[in-house]
Amino acid sequence: MTDSPDDSGSSSDSGFPSPSLVVLVGASRSGKSTWAAARFDSNEIVSLSELNSIVGKDTYDSMAGPDAYDLLGRIVAMRTRRGLTVVIDTDGLEKRWRLRWLDAAAGGSIPTYAVIFASDLSTCVARNALSTRPRPEAVIKRQVMRTFEIGPEIESEGFEVFVVR
Repeated sequence: MTDSPDDSGSSSDSGFPSPSLVVLVGASRSGKSTWAAARFDSNEIVSLSELNSIVGKDTYDSMAGPDAYDLLGRIVAMRTRRGLTVVIDTDGLEKRWRLRWLDAAAGGSIPTYAVIFASDLSTCVARNALSTRPRPEAVIKRQVMRTFEIGPEIESEGFEVFVVR
């Protein structure tokens, strides 16, 4: 694992080669979306929250989750098949989804990266308190704990892993 994606040796502004598949991994409110928006073009970022609002009532429509994940998978498959960079903005904590995204990237011979956001619980909770739609603190705590243990698992899947602290 490397501490900074910007040290990857790429000449692109993002620090990653183009094309690539980049999976963001971390708790709610850990800074994933902000980090991605500062490094990638908006058309390269596929946000599960935004897809929830497209197929459901709003970004917090949990009933839209299965359809939003289905749409996310289709977008990833299309972009990788076309040789385009795709940044997947979810919590990245579910292995079954990461493996599907790896398969899509393999079909397009696209390098795969996971960026783990090692934000501490107090930071995530403080940011959550500022949200107009805060997540339950127990959910964030569970996500933070999982984030801190997931690195070796993700590396074993075949991702090159970077950590944002």
